[in-house]
Amino acid sequence: MREIVRLTIFAVGAAVFGCGFLFAAVPAEEEAALVDLYQSTKGAAWVDNTGWLVDPDPCTWFGVGCDAAGNTVKGLDLASNNLDGHSPRPWVISATSFPSLSRTTH
Repeated sequence: MREIVRLTIFAVGAAVFGCGFLFAAVPAEEEAALVDLYQSTKGAAWVDNTGWLVDPDPCTWFGVGCDAAGNTVKGLDLASNNLDGHSPRPWVISATSFPSLSRTTH
């Protein structure tokens, strides 16, 4: 039953956000912000982009830190990772997108 629910959530996320990266654990707003960050900073060319847009759990993506339950993003560590560009939505890494995120390093 759990897999059926997960697949349903995945399908809804793909339809709503135009991508296949919506997962039950991390809120949709946080995941969308991470995907936006990756795409707008040339994530394919990062020094380490392990897991990004490939692994279904954003908490396993390189540089993403989540709470112990894997329910929310608590931090990002992407320093010296060759990010190039900026987000087309300046709020992407903010208290609104990640209310539990205390500090972000650009």
